[in-house]
Amino acid sequence: MTFEQLIKETLALRDDFNKKSTSYDKRDRTLDLVEEVGELANAVLLVEKRKKVTPAHKQRSVTDIADALSDMLFNMVVLAEDYNIDLIKDYERMLVELKKRIKKGEFS
Repeated sequence: MTFEQLIKETLALRDDFNKKSTSYDKRDRTLDLVEEVGELANAVLLVEKRKKVTPAHKQRSVTDIADALSDMLFNMVVLAEDYNIDLIKDYERMLVELKKRIKKGEFS
C-alpha cells in the first residue's frame, strides 16, 4: 500500500470514528498524539534497558514501539488533514531541507 493509500484509509477510519463520537476534536487528537509519544518513550526506555521494570506485565517489546509509532502516525495524518496540510508535500520539503543542513555539517 502506498503512503497516499494509507492516508485515504486513515481518513476513512477517522470519518467512521467521528460518526460515533461527535465531541472529539483537534485538541483531543493532539492530546492523543502526546500520549502516544509518551508511550513510545516508555517502550524505548524499557526495550533499551534504560529503565527498570519490576512487574513482568509491564515489560515492553519492539511490538509496543511499533504500536506507538503507528498510533502517532494515525494522529498526525488526521491532524494534518484537519489543518489542510499536505503531509506528503511538506514532508518531502522537510527532507530536502534536512539534506541541505546535513550537507552543511549542521549536525556534526
